[in-house]
Amino acid sequence: MDYFRHKATIKPQYAKSSFGKRSMAGSLRLLLLFAVVLMLLISVYFAVVLVKQLFIPCGPLKHREVLSHQPSWKPPEKGVFKINCDASFQLRSCMSSVGIVIRDYKGKAIAVRSSPVLGYSSVEMLEAQACLEGLQLAIDIGISGVIIESDDVGVIQLLYDHVVPRTELGSIIRTSLALGVSVNLLSFVAVMREADSVVHGLAQLTLSLDGPMVWLDELPSDIAGLVRVDSSSSGYSF
Repeated sequence: MDYFRHKATIKPQYAKSSFGKRSMAGSLRLLLLFAVVLMLLISVYFAVVLVKQLFIPCGPLKHREVLSHQPSWKPPEKGVFKINCDASFQLRSCMSSVGIVIRDYKGKAIAVRSSPVLGYSSVEMLEAQACLEGLQLAIDIGISGVIIESDDVGVIQLLYDHVVPRTELGSIIRTSLALGVSVNLLSFVAVMREADSVVHGLAQLTLSLDGPMVWLDELPSDIAGLVRVDSSSSGYSF
C-alpha cells in the first residue's frame, strides 16, 4: 500500500517536470524564430541599400527638362557647356561611330571628338556610348557644369530617370551617371535631329576615319561649317 502511495506522489512531479521542459523548448523556438525574422529584415534592408548604390550611382541631378522640341541648336547659359552626342551606323559595311561636340554659351566649339565603335549590337547602345564619351571628353578637357543633348529619347529617359537595365546597355548608363558627378552634370535633354545636326554630320564623317580623333582648335571644314550655321541661327557668328 505504501508502494502505490509513493508511486502516486511521483507521477505529478514527473509530469510537471516534463511540462517545464516543453515550455522552455517552446520559448527557445519562439526566440529562434524571432532571431530568424530579424535577420531577414536586416538582410532586406541592406539589399535595398545595395540596390540603390548599384542602380543609382550618383545623387539627384538638377534636371531642367527631358524632351525639347527646339527646331535648332540653342546655346547654354553663360558658364555652362553643352555636350551634343550622336551615333551613326552603316548597315552595308557594319561600321558604327559616335560624334561629340562641346560648345560654350557663345556657340564656340571648344572640343570635338569622333570615334569608330566596335562590338555594339543596337543603335540604342551606340547612342548611350556617345553620351558616355561626351562626358569623358568633358573630364579630359577639365570643364564643369555641363548639359547632355542627344536625339535618342530612350537613352536620355534612362539617364534622366537613373534607370539601369540589367544588360550591356545598363553598364554604359551606370558609368555615364558616375562620370556625370565629376563634371557637375546639370541636365539630360532629348532634342530633335535638326538641333543635333552638327554631331550627326560628325558621326557620319567618322565612318571614313581609321581611328578616334579629337580636335581642340581647328575643326574639319565640313564640321566647322555646320558649327557656323548653328551659331548664326542662335545669334552668334565667328
